[in-house]
Amino acid sequence: MKKLPTTAHPAVIRTDFENQRAWEAIRDLIRTPVHEGGETFYAYVEFLEETEYRNLAKEELLAIVPRDYDHTFLFVQQLAK
Repeated sequence: MKKLPTTAHPAVIRTDFENQRAWEAIRDLIRTPVHEGGETFYAYVEFLEETEYRNLAKEELLAIVPRDYDHTFLFVQQLAK
């Protein structure tokens, strides 16, 4: 399996492709600006929706993170168990 791509911002990786509406709701929530104390905050992330990542377990995802991944975290959308 290929490594995660290089991204300008931390990744949000889709691994569950069963519910498109749920994925769209997650993306919308992440993209919604947060207003607090006269400031507006945005989530600067990149969404990865490749079916190659379908149903990957945590260990499998960690194995495809490149050594030179420029971010200290990533987000994973997985099936609820």
